[in-house]
Amino acid sequence: MKNLRKDEGGIKISRGRLKGRPVIFPAVVDLRPTPSRVKEAVFSMLQPLIGTHAFVDLFSGSGSMLIEAWSCGFRPVYAAESHPLARAYLKKNVQELGVDVEVLSNDALFLVSYPYTGTEADDSDDLIRPVVLYADPPYRNLDIMNRVFAGLKGNQTILPGSVLILEHEKGSTIPEDNTFNVIKEKKFGRSLLTMFEF
Repeated sequence: MKNLRKDEGGIKISRGRLKGRPVIFPAVVDLRPTPSRVKEAVFSMLQPLIGTHAFVDLFSGSGSMLIEAWSCGFRPVYAAESHPLARAYLKKNVQELGVDVEVLSNDALFLVSYPYTGTEADDSDDLIRPVVLYADPPYRNLDIMNRVFAGLKGNQTILPGSVLILEHEKGSTIPEDNTFNVIKEKKFGRSLLTMFEF
């Protein structure tokens, strides 16, 4: 990828209207851009939901998953990233690629409790749809994972048919709750994708 600084990396969008366009990310220790083969697996799982679901990226990093979702046709899209440098790259990437982000927050837990069914004053039916929530939290951070699950359980605006995809470390403990049914799992090295249905 051309014109990258020494402290930057890049990953290309693999499908949709932005296919081949680069997403640039900073070389930050805790930032783990989702590998292309994992992205391919995620969006193969989500193919039937394009056009009917919104996409929520709870730990967006510099935005490669979010931008991939928008490129595939998910609308609206929502992002959250707490790391200041990663969030700056996220804003730059979506601006340069023309991606419309409905909400961009610095707090994943804000999006966990966000009212996804819109309001009475909202004329857009784009907000009144089920959601795909994608969560790739810092590995081994059980506290944030527990808080995400608790917040989602308490969010009464998330419509039936919504799904959560959790990218986590193989062998890690995830909260057990009958609010969420595991419907798919895929392994990639030390990573595991678990798809839950509400």
